[in-house]
Amino acid sequence: MIGSELYNSVSAIRELMEANGLTMQKRFGQNFLLNQSARERIVDALGMDEKSKVWEIGPGIGAITSLMAGRCGSLTLFEIDRGFVQLLENLYDDCPSLQVVEGDALKTWPLYFAENGAPDALVGNLPYNVGSLIIASFIEKGLLPPVMVYTVQREVALRMVARPGAKDYSSFSMLCGLDYKVTRIMDISPGSFYPRPDVTSAVAKMELRTQRELEGYSLDDASIRFVYFRIVRDLFKARRKTIRNNLIKSGLLSDMERDAAEALCLECAIDPAARGETLPLEAVWKLSGRYASL
Repeated sequence: MIGSELYNSVSAIRELMEANGLTMQKRFGQNFLLNQSARERIVDALGMDEKSKVWEIGPGIGAITSLMAGRCGSLTLFEIDRGFVQLLENLYDDCPSLQVVEGDALKTWPLYFAENGAPDALVGNLPYNVGSLIIASFIEKGLLPPVMVYTVQREVALRMVARPGAKDYSSFSMLCGLDYKVTRIMDISPGSFYPRPDVTSAVAKMELRTQRELEGYSLDDASIRFVYFRIVRDLFKARRKTIRNNLIKSGLLSDMERDAAEALCLECAIDPAARGETLPLEAVWKLSGRYASL
């Protein structure tokens, strides 16, 4: 294993990559976090201990990995770049509790999850182009670890923490907020990364809700979750249109008589003439529960 201070220096990173014949792959969205205090805050936010099972998405050359290896019960790294996979395996060959899974995390995590179960904590400096897709895939497919900490584009983090009525409130806000309390821990300037990105990043912490019932319906009911995710997509498919147009006329509730669909919405304190961005997720969850029970 190597010390984390290596990752504070652009020249040291370049030397490490050159020595191992590695080059940056733009298509993978690779940006290494140089700021050690930021990396330490990210790891501290996980709340891990020597028994914790931790996953890291997109470890790159190991900037955050270096702060976790040997400090938790097991550490699984999901890395798409084959060159980085080989580097990580060489750097941590003396850490038997560390495993590297090669490939696109969106494709590799479901099988690993099926065979090994969920982690206690999940961390990732996520590529800007697929960060929200990765988070959504975990939630929609039922991977719900107690804690997740992500570095994402700030605009994504703002959507994650947005409340009803805010300009950033979206289907992604409803997706993240159903199971998790989401907190924006800090912003990270472009200069804290190598290569320097064109956008500001932010770190979001997601803490699983221990109360697994909402509006009288279990948050772990698969049939209700399926309906909820469908309704959430319907509500925001055209932001300027009303709930009546997005959900009742052309969405999930279009299979019902219009009067019955509108009555069902009103029963859940949802005005069909309102827009999706005004709705609290609690009302949408109640509607999902009622629809699933029909």
